[in-house]
Amino acid sequence: MLKPILNNLFALAFFTLVPSVLAQSHRIVEGNLHPQARPEVDRGEVEPMMQLSYVNMVLKRSGGQQDDLDQLLEAQQNMASPLYHHWLTPEEFAGRFGASQLDIERLVTWLQSSGFTVKRVARGRDSIIFSGTAAQIEAAMHTPIHRYQVEGKLHYANVAAPSVPSELADLVDGFRGLDDFRPKSFIRRGAWPPVNILGTTPSPDWYSQKYPHMNTLAPADLATIYGINALYQMGIDGAGQAIAVAGASDVDLADIEYFRQSFGLSFNDPRLILVPGSDDPGTNGALGEADLDLEWSGAVARNATILYVYATDAFEAAFYAIDQAVAPVLSLSFGSCELRMTPSAVRVLTSEGQRAAAEGITWLSASGDSGAADCEDQNGYYTSAITRASVDMPSSLPWVTGVGGSEFNEGNGSYWNSTANSNYSSARSYVPEGAWTDENFIAQNQQQGFASGGGGASWYFSKPTWQSGRGVPNDGSRDVPDVSLTASWFHDPYALITGGTFEPNGGTSAATPTFAGIIALMNQYLVAVGAQSSPGLGNINPALYALAQMAPNAFHDINSGDNVVPCVMNSTQDCTTGFFGYTAGPGYDQVTGLGSVDAYALAKAWGLAIGSPRLVITNFTASTSVRAGGPFNMVLTVTNEGRADAGAFELRAYFTTNGDISSANQFYTYCDVNSLAAGSNFTCTGAVALGSSVTPGTYYLLGVADANNSVPQADRSGDTMLASTGTLTVTR
Repeated sequence: MLKPILNNLFALAFFTLVPSVLAQSHRIVEGNLHPQARPEVDRGEVEPMMQLSYVNMVLKRSGGQQDDLDQLLEAQQNMASPLYHHWLTPEEFAGRFGASQLDIERLVTWLQSSGFTVKRVARGRDSIIFSGTAAQIEAAMHTPIHRYQVEGKLHYANVAAPSVPSELADLVDGFRGLDDFRPKSFIRRGAWPPVNILGTTPSPDWYSQKYPHMNTLAPADLATIYGINALYQMGIDGAGQAIAVAGASDVDLADIEYFRQSFGLSFNDPRLILVPGSDDPGTNGALGEADLDLEWSGAVARNATILYVYATDAFEAAFYAIDQAVAPVLSLSFGSCELRMTPSAVRVLTSEGQRAAAEGITWLSASGDSGAADCEDQNGYYTSAITRASVDMPSSLPWVTGVGGSEFNEGNGSYWNSTANSNYSSARSYVPEGAWTDENFIAQNQQQGFASGGGGASWYFSKPTWQSGRGVPNDGSRDVPDVSLTASWFHDPYALITGGTFEPNGGTSAATPTFAGIIALMNQYLVAVGAQSSPGLGNINPALYALAQMAPNAFHDINSGDNVVPCVMNSTQDCTTGFFGYTAGPGYDQVTGLGSVDAYALAKAWGLAIGSPRLVITNFTASTSVRAGGPFNMVLTVTNEGRADAGAFELRAYFTTNGDISSANQFYTYCDVNSLAAGSNFTCTGAVALGSSVTPGTYYLLGVADANNSVPQADRSGDTMLASTGTLTVTR
């Protein structure tokens, strides 16, 4: 709770003694000018008394705090660390990584003395929410607020970078709410005419009658296709779990109730949380997104508590869900392309992503529905891109799981029953998938906009160490998406009840809440089997990429299709052929990520990984020169960073020509290890006689922890290492 300023003598003295200094000495907070607020679309200054009702002043961590947080995030994902999955409460986060109470009071003093109304200080002490008029913003921050005509809509934004008193500048990282360029929803404007269901019995007969040739997905279809039924049979249905859904519209619970009754799901209304201090957005164009997210997250995690956190700005709703730690899973189907994000916005989202991970929150975000051209409006008039290739943020954050789109590709197979079951499902088994793209459908039916799964390489974030494996591009960038689920609006769309109508729908904004439901089931399963004591997986990306190598059967590899979109020739350096985008292929790709999942297989593999050994070579030194037949010295240490003891295994050092085991010489040195307890290490050391027939030359020494793959491990990505002493020269 914010302490009254007048109760703090220092704050009172600060306010009393230095107001003239604060008024005269200001410093600009860089990176707070929106790229779409350009002079050529400026329509003049807003009314001085116009209210900016929800401005977020985001605070900066010190260098020491950031270093500490980076180390904590790494330790929380390291199974050998005592901090593994030890999540922070908002108050613990504030104590380590937030601003001091004294600094909070200094900032509040300045805001209040400038005429602003302070609405809330974040529990994590990393932001302050306030409101004020355009005139107050201009007077206090030295920037007027103007209106801008952009893409047919009137927006407002600050003309110049805001500034704050120099004495406070090192505390402030940026502002949100000085403009109304808000994140966009990824729900598509209906491709089919809606069916009015008001006054009808809750039964999906309405879609079979209106669209007799359309196979609309029921919740039980996805339960069959993605291996969720096996979890239900174990009693894993979301009970005791919670999912936060962030949105930007009010909702009518009658829509969600009708959806659940139609498909035989028990009554389970979501809890509605209007972000304190935010204006009520009312029912608006984001209603369909809210209904889609609430219906499908709850359809998968059938008995979970769904908390709908909403505000006029969906990002602020997500930030509030993180600040209050309302649930261990957060689903967001809104975003902005990276190339239209201000530097300050990137810093803010980075900060929120790291905080979510530290608190054990798994943040899932849609990768976008405009293919490789995320800056294009999926619902816009144009069907050819004129912007550069871009991925969506926050799905590109390394601490967020980007969810892309796939599309069923049955070929000549028989995967659907000719008549629906009692729960209106018809899927018989897993249905093969390709990448989602309905670009041809749009062109053939003379529709507008774009329809393809977002993906590509980040402009801002470098390749995380965990993003590795077959197919991962060697591009040095964070690649998106991480996983995918069915997303087509046209080929097997999702059922959606919104505004009293049925509207077939889809997109990555349908795949994301569906995957959020699956992650809630993962939380419940892992607690049930004793792999962890409480829900909360934090950033799941390191686990997903490790599990894709350890248990490939938990993923459906999608290696056909693309997210290529048409573009105006030479409109950007990315458009040289009239099209740009990416193609799906074996393993990871920038269209579907690791593919879709088998939820039951993923849960089993995850439980095994958490409760398994993990052998990692932590030190390797050796001789750098030796005569054939002469003595060779080596020190090779392996550590069990897993959560269980390892059985017997063989530790080896291979002689290779290029550092790859495929080029290994027939000669190697080794040690037999009978067992290795969790958290323990073993060092293989000593001198051996090198074989006299070894061919002279230069060799890269490669240590392999478990040469015979005899230990079922959580992750093999760290069980090899080249000698840190460099190459070995063998002479006669």
